[in-house]
Amino acid sequence: MQLADFEPGLHAIWDDSPSAETRNNLIRKIDAFHHRTFPSKFERFALLLQDDAACLKGGVSGMIYCNWLRVDGLWIDDGLRHRGIGTELMMRAENHAIARGCGPAPVWWTGEYLGL
Repeated sequence: MQLADFEPGLHAIWDDSPSAETRNNLIRKIDAFHHRTFPSKFERFALLLQDDAACLKGGVSGMIYCNWLRVDGLWIDDGLRHRGIGTELMMRAENHAIARGCGPAPVWWTGEYLGL
């Protein structure tokens, strides 16, 4: 769906199903802006949960900046839910943030869907 032009040559396009490539490109642009404009260290991270065959079974991803832990996503495989694994991953992410200089590591949840 194309929205009204902002100005000549500049268009807003609504994408109801953006690809991972599109989302990652936008994230890279946002990260580049933050690196240029934020006065603090900016660090992305992912803590992955894998089985012995190196298959992804869960994980938490996010970033640390301005003494905040921001969680972008948390997912646990269906067969591993309700065992406290998501809680443990979040605690390890918080400890990671504290080790990087955050105070009590307040969590800023993005409001994105979490696969729990």
